[in-house]
Amino acid sequence: VPLITLSPLQGIAQQGPYVFQNSITHAAQVQTLVRYAFGELGFQTYAILYPRDAYGLTFRRLFQEAVEAWGGEVVVTASYADDQTDFKDVIKEMVTYEPPKEPKEKPKPIINFEAIFIPDDVNKVTLIVPQLVYHDITGVQLLGASGWNSPELIRNSGKFVEGAVFVDGFFKDSPIRAVRSFAMDFEDTFHCSPTLLEALSFDTTKLVLKTLTSSGKVTPSSLLSFRGDGGVTGFRGFTADGEGVRDLFLLQVSERKIRQVSASE
Repeated sequence: VPLITLSPLQGIAQQGPYVFQNSITHAAQVQTLVRYAFGELGFQTYAILYPRDAYGLTFRRLFQEAVEAWGGEVVVTASYADDQTDFKDVIKEMVTYEPPKEPKEKPKPIINFEAIFIPDDVNKVTLIVPQLVYHDITGVQLLGASGWNSPELIRNSGKFVEGAVFVDGFFKDSPIRAVRSFAMDFEDTFHCSPTLLEALSFDTTKLVLKTLTSSGKVTPSSLLSFRGDGGVTGFRGFTADGEGVRDLFLLQVSERKIRQVSASE
């Protein structure tokens, strides 16, 4: 009996021919983000500021590998503890400082990277970003993973995250017609907004129903042959290993709103 899991953990789909994974993996997030940073923004040098746990270490490794594959360079990495709230020392380790010309002047940081990747959730990001600005780490592009996609990002960080770019597997305010329709129907039915988990469940259910309609049963071969239209989570089908292939939502903070970058119907 085929199993379709919504877990994002890397390597689950490789457990066997009957295991399929319909989720957004860390690797897919990094690939989408780095491709945009190089292809559209033209950045070559990066910093990574990450939590010192399995989640952060995985993202750091994947991001560094992706940047180097594109011919770029990660010039500095810095980490912090999971329960840390004061990031002064960590931030200061990321740059060097020019000696002040006047006794009363603050030392000015010498920033040798164009973008900072911070793979953490919105609660930690809204603590970190204002402290970056306070310590004069400005004029660099902020990059994030799916944990950034929350109204709390704007509510708690405001102007500090203007221009930030991040990715997710679902964006309920997308201008894409199918996503709008799903979000409206969900809200009318359940009186709350859908999250990534509900959206993945919706697309997975459609996948099973379409497979049953076309072949009469759900088997590994019928799942592998499925070709989707993107659904509401960008789902296109599976790799030969059973890992979901999808077009992730590339998002940016603009005028204190989270907007989708280059959305098309």
